[in-house]
Parts: sequence; structure tokens; C-alpha cells
Amino acid sequence: MATTSNSSPQLEDLSEEEIERELESLAVGEDGRLEESAVNGGYLFTDKEQIKQQRKAAYQFVKTLGKSFLMGKDLVSVSLPVELFEPRSFLERLTDNWSYATTFLNRAAETSDALERFKNVITFAVSGLHCTCHPFKPFNPILGETFQGTYSDGTAILCEQTSHHPPISHWEVSSPNQSYIFTGYGSWAA
Repeated sequence: MATTSNSSPQLEDLSEEEIERELESLAVGEDGRLEESAVNGGYLFTDKEQIKQQRKAAYQFVKTLGKSFLMGKDLVSVSLPVELFEPRSFLERLTDNWSYATTFLNRAAETSDALERFKNVITFAVSGLHCTCHPFKPFNPILGETFQGTYSDGTAILCEQTSHHPPISHWEVSSPNQSYIFTGYGSWAA
């Protein structure tokens, strides 16, 4: 799994006081939401080039859908344009949610205080949600497809598509010293 190489420090390198300062530096409006967020809630997407590409792809899709309808074809079989997809599988994108596993699950495993452990696990559960907003759809994994990755600290990620209808993905994330093992599965529905 590729690691990002930006100039800002990684979360695990920051002390709790530095994390607090980082959070306080965010531009928050009077309503408590980030100032960059959309007026009516949700995310505000401002990349004009990607918006243009997606509108073009959506137009082509509607055109194809209309042609298929007029020709009497089954509309369920009409595929989405490839321009709407990101170049990776859903199994790989699933791991975006776990970006902070190495920080919070390690902290949870190291503490003997049950309340601190609980707080770190809950923090892990919500910490990666901001990484899940993407303008493109990942490709659907095929039955039996796997994804293996490793975080910079050696934490191993194993994912497998175990069912196609309904789509079900299983995963295991484990620290190098086995201080924690995070397993689960997700069944996705529209």
C-alpha cells in the first residue's frame, strides 16, 4: 500500500497536544462545521476539471441508456462509463477507512485502561471517514479477488471478495506484533 508523501507530519508522529492544536487550526464556522463544507451539508466538490469530465461521462451514459431503451434492450445490462471509475478495486478503496489503524489500534492495544481502549477504538472507527469521499466509483471486485497491503509500520491488510450476489467482502488487519487483529466483513446493498 502506498504511503502519502506530503510535508505535513503523520498523525502517529504528533503528541496529543499537537493534535489538539491541529484541530483548533481548522476553519470552523459559527454552526460548528468546516467552512469548506457545502451550504446544505455534505461535501463541496470544487475541482472544475473533474466536474466537467463527470458531466461529459454522465451525458454519454444517459445517451446510451436512451438508445438502449428505444431499442428495447434490458436497461440493467447497460454499463457505467469507465470515466466514472477510479483505477482501483473496491477492496483497495475499502482500506482508505483504516488509514489511522496504526495509530489508534496500537494505542488501544497498548493501554490497560478499558475506557482509554474504548475511546481509541471508537476514534479509529470514525477517523478514516473523511478519506471515503471520492468523486469516482471503484471497480466492483470479482468473486475470489484479493487485495494485500502493508502500512509503513508493517501492519498487514488482507481483503477478499467472498460473494458476488450479494456482494460481500471479508478482511483482516493485523499489527506486526499481533497486538491487535481487526477482522470483519461487509455486505453492500444499494
